[in-house]
Amino acid sequence: MFDVAIIWAGLAGLACALQLQQSGYRVVIVEKSRGVGGRMATRRLETTCAEHGVRYLEAKGKWMPPLIEVLRQRGILQAWTNDDQLNSAQSEVINKSESQITRYIAPAGMTAVAKFLAKDLEIWLNHRVEAITTTENAWHLMLNSSDETEQELTAKAVVMAIPAPQ
Repeated sequence: MFDVAIIWAGLAGLACALQLQQSGYRVVIVEKSRGVGGRMATRRLETTCAEHGVRYLEAKGKWMPPLIEVLRQRGILQAWTNDDQLNSAQSEVINKSESQITRYIAPAGMTAVAKFLAKDLEIWLNHRVEAITTTENAWHLMLNSSDETEQELTAKAVVMAIPAPQ
C-alpha cells in the first residue's frame, strides 16, 4: 500500500510527488502515457525539437523561481528574451514590459524538465485509471495497462493532478 497515489505525470503531478516524497511519504504516480511531462511535450524533428505543449517557463509565483534556478544550474533551462527579435512594427504593438519578461526554454526540449523531476520517483507508465473506489481506510484504483492487463493499486490518499480539457 502506498501513502499517496497521484494520477497524471505532468508538471503538477511530478511537483506534488516530489514534495510528498521529500516529506517522507511513499508515493506512486500513475500515468496513462508512455512518458512523463503531460503538456510539456516535445517532438524530435531531425536535428531540432518542436514543442507542442508548454514552450517556456516564467519565474512567477512562489515555487517557480527556485525550481528554475535549479534547472538552470543543471543546464536544463536557459534564459530567453525576445527583445532583440522585435522589429519596429512589432514593438509598437507589443507592450514593452511584456516583451522584457524573461522566459526559460529547454534546449533539449521541455520534456527534459519533466524527466529531471521524475528521475527519483516511482511512476507506473502505460497505466490508465479505469475506476476508483474507497473503503474505510484506503483508496483502490483499478488500472488497465497498455497490454490490457488489469491491476489494482491501493493507497491511503489519492491526488488527481489531471489538466483541464484541451
